[in-house]
Amino acid sequence: EPYQIVLVVEDVDSSTECTASVTVTDVEPQIDGIEILNPQAQREGETIRFRVLAEAGSQADPLTNFAWRFGPVGARAEGPAMRIGEWQYADNGTYNVCVTVSDEDTNLEECQEFEIADLAPLPSFVGPEGGLQGELLTFDATATVEGGAADPLTQLVWDWGDGSSLEVVDPNERVRSHTFVQDGDFTVTLRAVD
Repeated sequence: EPYQIVLVVEDVDSSTECTASVTVTDVEPQIDGIEILNPQAQREGETIRFRVLAEAGSQADPLTNFAWRFGPVGARAEGPAMRIGEWQYADNGTYNVCVTVSDEDTNLEECQEFEIADLAPLPSFVGPEGGLQGELLTFDATATVEGGAADPLTQLVWDWGDGSSLEVVDPNERVRSHTFVQDGDFTVTLRAVD
């Protein structure tokens, strides 16, 4: 809607006026993207910090609010000074991160997809470096850790390296024993599965 400007000029015995219409166009904010401030932490269980690259359309129309949606249901943050938003992702995956930048009369949204990496479990065990043929040897995998809170271990898989069947066990069964019926050099391998 244009503004009507009226100029009235008067002297002692007369007056005259002229009118002009002026249309003022809103200058919208500018968003140039979303960046991750700590890309080394772009994996599950870590707090990821995002920054919106946004500028006000003009000094007369400053930015007044930033509303973040981080992907998972209920993952939101909002505030007048929140150019930086952060979220801790419990699980790996592709997440659509959105931010709505507002000034007095405009809401502008920018969304970008980000990949959050899986934290793989870390198998670890101790056991004897040698033994006698037919002797029962014990191995302890108590130091094995899960990748993250959202990825609990589901099984441990022991490969005794001697041609026997793989031994798949509950992840709570961390101590295992095995008898090597043949002599030789064997490489014992433990795989942790989440």
